[in-house]
Amino acid sequence: MVEIVDCMKLLGRLNGRIGTRAFKSLMALPPLYDALHFSHIRQGTRLARTMEGQGASRIAKNLANHLNDRTSGHSTLLLSVFPLGAQVVSRLNRNLPGSKAISICTDWSSHSMWVAPGIDLYLVNSVLAESTTLRFAPDAKILRVPIPIRRQFFNPPSRHESRHALGIPEDANHVLLATGAWASAKSVHIAEHLAQEGFVVSVLTGMNRSLLVALEKLSANLKMSSGEIRPYPFIDNVEVQLASCDLVITTPGIVSSEARAVGRRQLILDIVPGHGRENVIAELLQGGTLVSGPDPQSATALTKRIIQSMAEPQPCKAHDWEVGFLNAIESVQQ
Repeated sequence: MVEIVDCMKLLGRLNGRIGTRAFKSLMALPPLYDALHFSHIRQGTRLARTMEGQGASRIAKNLANHLNDRTSGHSTLLLSVFPLGAQVVSRLNRNLPGSKAISICTDWSSHSMWVAPGIDLYLVNSVLAESTTLRFAPDAKILRVPIPIRRQFFNPPSRHESRHALGIPEDANHVLLATGAWASAKSVHIAEHLAQEGFVVSVLTGMNRSLLVALEKLSANLKMSSGEIRPYPFIDNVEVQLASCDLVITTPGIVSSEARAVGRRQLILDIVPGHGRENVIAELLQGGTLVSGPDPQSATALTKRIIQSMAEPQPCKAHDWEVGFLNAIESVQQ
């Protein structure tokens, strides 16, 4: 049985709301979050440990009660995919008989909160993440595995086929904008400025209903002589969107890796403070990208430069990340 648990909900309704609001408030003040990340979280100071310990202990206690009712007599594999989760599963692993814990670092670079005593295996996607994990756990067992990318991104339709399927003109300058939950307001301004410059802008809004509504209103008010804004809610054919576009504008993350698999140029937005700054640098080192701040004029100017003068990168070779992942799980259970 596989069960996905939202750790923030396990803080309790009140504490979960307080934690979410505090995090969003920090993210809204980039200089403050940068200071916290680079001076404390990245260094593993007492402040960082205190912050992570309070939340992790509460979540681990609630999750232990939840698991005891479901896993009695069975071995349990605990997987974490974000820093606080690593702290939680490390605590559970030390107190749950027959369990094993894996921390999957989804950032290009690790920091103190990704690492905790009681983790049996760390899965990372780069030499940088491996080296920075060892800083905090010199004896850690670490395996490097490919970034998990679904198979359809290695065999996408052609640009012609995808544009025909989406109803996008063959000669249009088409930009795909996907910034996730970090930058909804910034996405609106960038999309508007690009459309005013004649671009067809497809925007993936995911589960962000307010962003979808704002973009739909903006699209309806665009002058016919301008470009076009096409907002999309959560979709399962992202590879078609990627294949149809000339450029992807995104923040560091899975969309960037998927764009690289398809072979599309990228403009990476440096708008996520803290760990996001490190991920931007790592993405730039992969090639085929430029970086922009949140200013719409700058993003538009760089978009034009990339489309006019940067060659499209070669699509990535397909890899079976599932094989590496399953081998890692088998190794920790032996």
